[in-house]
Amino acid sequence: MKINEYNQMMKYLTRPGKVLGNNINRKNFSKGSKREENIEERIARVQYELGDKKERPKHLDNKDIYSFEDRPKKVAKKIPVLPPKPDMVNGHSDWNTEDWLESIDPGGWMHDDKKKAGLLEFELADEYWQEQFQNYQNNGGQLNYQQFMQLQMNKKVSKEINKRVKDKQRTEGIAAILGVPGNKI
Repeated sequence: MKINEYNQMMKYLTRPGKVLGNNINRKNFSKGSKREENIEERIARVQYELGDKKERPKHLDNKDIYSFEDRPKKVAKKIPVLPPKPDMVNGHSDWNTEDWLESIDPGGWMHDDKKKAGLLEFELADEYWQEQFQNYQNNGGQLNYQQFMQLQMNKKVSKEINKRVKDKQRTEGIAAILGVPGNKI
């Protein structure tokens, strides 16, 4: 890190803090300014309003003190949504324009030839599964297409889960501790 960068960083880190809307430093308690009632005053006011207390609290006659319910409402600012910035490697982006646009709107910026290739792939997969379903029905299957596809997906998911469990056993299980080769499990 260069000295100039270090100085800039330290200047940024040691800058004075911002005063927030709920910060006590922002409230002006000088004579004649309005303020919100404190907790003791609020308790006294509520007890008086509910009839638990007979004498009227003194702060109700002060026009410079407003109640908790009458306090000014704060409106939250709408935070603008910014698109993600490309990752910066050594201060330079290794993304090209197409990659960055794709990260903002996936699928919306694809070239037409890529869209056609994806569509063709989808059609081929659909054709394959239609053929598999026909074979299933010809062999006496009783499920409809949707149930058949659900069954196929369950098989694929189960296969993936079993594969991951086996991989975990190889790397972390008792076989790894004993030094048994992974393919003998």
